[in-house]
Amino acid sequence: MKIPMLGTLAFRNLREHGRRSITVGLIMAFGLFLYLLGNAFLDSATKGVQDSYIGKYTGELFLSMPNKVAVTVFGPDGRVPGLKIATFPHYPQLEKVLEESGLFATWNPHSVSGAQILVDERAKTAVRMLGIDPVRYTKMFPSTVEFQEGGFWKEGQRGLVVNESTMELLREKSGKNIQVGDTLDLAMMGQAGNIRTVTLVGVAKLDEASKQGPMTLTAWVDIDTVRLLLGHIVEGMAAPIEASPAVIDEEDLFSEPAVSAVTSDTPRVNLGDLLSTGIGQRTAEVPDAQAWQMVTLQLKPGVLAETAQAQLNSALQEAGFEVKVQDWVAGAGNTAQTVLALKQAFAVVIFIIILVAIFIVMNALMISISERTTEIGTMRALGARKKLVRNLILWEVFFLALAAGVVGVVVAAVVVGILFLTGIPIPSGFLQLLFASDQVRPFLTLGGTMQGWLGLLSIGLLAGWYPANTALRLSPLKAIQAD
Repeated sequence: MKIPMLGTLAFRNLREHGRRSITVGLIMAFGLFLYLLGNAFLDSATKGVQDSYIGKYTGELFLSMPNKVAVTVFGPDGRVPGLKIATFPHYPQLEKVLEESGLFATWNPHSVSGAQILVDERAKTAVRMLGIDPVRYTKMFPSTVEFQEGGFWKEGQRGLVVNESTMELLREKSGKNIQVGDTLDLAMMGQAGNIRTVTLVGVAKLDEASKQGPMTLTAWVDIDTVRLLLGHIVEGMAAPIEASPAVIDEEDLFSEPAVSAVTSDTPRVNLGDLLSTGIGQRTAEVPDAQAWQMVTLQLKPGVLAETAQAQLNSALQEAGFEVKVQDWVAGAGNTAQTVLALKQAFAVVIFIIILVAIFIVMNALMISISERTTEIGTMRALGARKKLVRNLILWEVFFLALAAGVVGVVVAAVVVGILFLTGIPIPSGFLQLLFASDQVRPFLTLGGTMQGWLGLLSIGLLAGWYPANTALRLSPLKAIQAD
């Protein structure tokens, strides 16, 4: 029998058994609706985190040297005492490769280090320092830092920017009303004596999402200060420290200072410079101007990240550079990986739901087909072959799944569309970090919708195969006598 004829008979059978057909169809439609709704929320979370991290922290690609552990744009992915992140050995040549590739609109080099901000012996606050060039940083990430007070340091100067949470901690621990313009000391954790003095030039705001994310403990510092703290200096070179009328000997350095001896005109001596070079030498270390640990890359419009990653890898290998080229997920670290893990967990849940759906639909079809045993037996007695009867039942299931798919997609589109337009407020800081917003705005994608619909058709056909074969095992005579 030709396919159009089978389709006509299948459609007629569905109409004749309307109530049963509607029941099975609604079960299918509801399952598709749940799938599309859940996928819409996860797609929203994935896109939110991706757009937020690419636009604020990681860029689309991320470069670093091979290290003993995984490294993100925020430093080692986990606590690794004593780990030093490798710097690029020939950074100017690396920039030349990036320029000649023609793939990138801009890029931003930076270095990372853990440190303590010291107000006095009692007031110490641990931070993650991002050593940056503020001009390049703001060009690459213009929306990352919104200032509550002050701003970045001027080109060629040194400075420190902390976020508002760090500022509150410093004031609370020290009991002092620290302000922009004050000088603070930075010390490397576990390296006594390596202390650098910088001026606090700005305080950055934190939204609720940032308070749960990597920016919570982040401070922005001029790259030369970070280089000095990390020991990235030019070997064999030293710059003289300007002479001052202050006379410091060992006893003065380690004894309690007399308050009356310090005035606003007294020159401030960088203790780190003295301890690292010797009190009598009066010289300062020279930071290595080419020492960078990482580079974040922004692609030109129309360039695919996978394509750029492959081409840049080839270009770096040809140039003899052993540099890791990674995507934004590797650069983001735990947060992005959490979202992707949730998506994989959702896929597992969906697989379980699919198994349950197959079982439910199969049972519903078994009941429906068992009630038509006489009809099927009569068809067989009149000469219909098993293949024809099986195909007829499968056509019925196909039409049913097709109609249920339309209903499921339309209902999901309406519900998701309303939620997208109104938005769902997010009270939790972690969820705000997850969705990169203070509101959830789920959306459907064409790929996800088609995947769900085709999945429903597959489930329907799989669920219909067993009942159809079961009905065909009866002989035509017994099937006719079933009533």
